[in-house]
Amino acid sequence: MGALFSFPGRIDVSDVFVDFESAQYSDDSERVICDAAEEILSRSYRMTEMLEAYCNCGTYIRKALSEPSSKSELEAFLAVKLNVDVISAFYTYSKEVANIVRDLLKFLATGQEKEAFCSHQYSVKQFGRLLDFVLRFDELKMQRPGIQNDFSYYRRVLAKHANDPDIKVRDEEASFISLYIAQSIPMMSALAKATSSLYVSNPNVPQALALTSNVCLELLKSKRFQSPETNQLLTRIMVGAIVLFDHISLEGGAFVKKSGINIKQAVQLVVKEYPSTSSLTNMLRYSTLHFADDSTPNGIRSLLDVDK
Repeated sequence: MGALFSFPGRIDVSDVFVDFESAQYSDDSERVICDAAEEILSRSYRMTEMLEAYCNCGTYIRKALSEPSSKSELEAFLAVKLNVDVISAFYTYSKEVANIVRDLLKFLATGQEKEAFCSHQYSVKQFGRLLDFVLRFDELKMQRPGIQNDFSYYRRVLAKHANDPDIKVRDEEASFISLYIAQSIPMMSALAKATSSLYVSNPNVPQALALTSNVCLELLKSKRFQSPETNQLLTRIMVGAIVLFDHISLEGGAFVKKSGINIKQAVQLVVKEYPSTSSLTNMLRYSTLHFADDSTPNGIRSLLDVDK
């Protein structure tokens, strides 16, 4: 797939304002899509809680492997089966999140993005809140390698329990879920896949992502909001938009000048406001595809490179 769209340079947002605290619907079409996003977001807290509470089955699995017996193997399978149901819920939810993000981007990536952002501020806010959740979910998932270990064991022994009527995740779905959780950032990867698909038919998608990042940066620089919670949300949305842009970009990623993103100031803000070990700097450093490319300017690389 060749390059579909090129940017003339950094996208100016001095004439764009999005009220992330008090945005309202502009019309019925926006109400429909934003209500759908709200319903999905209302379940994000439960997903986060489930991930935070996730307890791996390592003890059961190790016993089943080191002391194999019908009892130890059954105990291990029953334990991982419960966890697989949780993992399956994550996978299903990721598809819902990816689909609604794609729908919101259809709404915003119009070719007249500035006008769309100003007139559909609630859609921008909902899109941003979804990005925030995606970052939080993936941060937690990175801290739980047991998820992939549990699922690998489940797939290994699934054939032995094919007649179990309580099994919800069978072979075909297990293959898809295995690919999903193998990603270091599975939720963002699901978004990137859906967004890349949209990009094929809508060349304005990268500009909408760049505008999202730049608008958040401008709001932070100008101190438009006093609430620390709002400003933290804006920072996370800015980073999420950069990461997603970098994953779908066909022209060098988020770190090159032609991306349209005010990347240097965005990185400077994150580094200044958060310690070098924070999750946001790590997201920019490790969860993007192009940070390590030779095309990344040395100035940006030095800001994020802890080994400089």
